[in-house]
Amino acid sequence: ENCIGIISKLLNYVRDDVPYGITFLESPDPAMEESYHYYSIVKYAIDLGTIHNRLHIGYYERPSELWKDIGMVFKNCQAYFTNRNSDIRIIGDTLRRIVIFLYKQWHSAQDPAAVPPPGRYTLRWITLVPEHDILDEAFLNYDLEAEEFTEMEEEEDRELNE
Repeated sequence: ENCIGIISKLLNYVRDDVPYGITFLESPDPAMEESYHYYSIVKYAIDLGTIHNRLHIGYYERPSELWKDIGMVFKNCQAYFTNRNSDIRIIGDTLRRIVIFLYKQWHSAQDPAAVPPPGRYTLRWITLVPEHDILDEAFLNYDLEAEEFTEMEEEEDRELNE
């Protein structure tokens, strides 16, 4: 229930009369020719609309699966829109920061014993913080700086998506 609220907040986020969340409501249609380049870069296409639907049907067995999918939305945005000054990239980076804030709120409301630790890099797609335990207090107060993904992180990403 809390997680559905998180996705709803993202989908309904508006800034300066611009609905940011709608930008990531759905992935490009794979049948459209202009989508070919997107799918050649993005191997695991996921969007907020799909995540919202998955939450309603009980698709996610563990919270880490949900957070991974949310993070992949923004990883895909960064992979495809490499220009940090493009409008969509700015929207994606802004929503990513909101997700980090919402994650911190969600985490603080959880019983630590009930939240199993995710994989070493699982949630880095949201945070882009290398080698930090996302359940650690230091992580929750970390000043974020984007860095390139390592080959180990990309490998974990591929394994999780399989």
